[in-house]
Amino acid sequence: MEIKLSCGKGGENLSVNDKELINSLAEECLAKVERYLKEIISFDVHLKCFQKQGNIKRFYINARLVAPRHNFDVSAENWILHDAVKEAMGKLLNEIEHKCRASDSHGAGRRGKC
Repeated sequence: MEIKLSCGKGGENLSVNDKELINSLAEECLAKVERYLKEIISFDVHLKCFQKQGNIKRFYINARLVAPRHNFDVSAENWILHDAVKEAMGKLLNEIEHKCRASDSHGAGRRGKC
């Protein structure tokens, strides 16, 4: 599965290290997500960067994962890029775990497959 990273407003000025950081954290999250979802159609990460005052930037991350039976869409924002990505990936994983466990109410103690 390929992770599609797109940069919107202000995100085109990201360094190569920042893009590698986003990709590595997204791949780490994707490995955990694959435990719950049998098939993933697409995984998109969209980044926006806002700079209102001086040199301080605010990062906005929107992550979207599409599976055959479910669509997951989460967002997070923070002043630190690493924290924004970690927060968005954590929300995505939490939402997937919640939906998969809710759909597998018959198998108590087992990890559900959506």
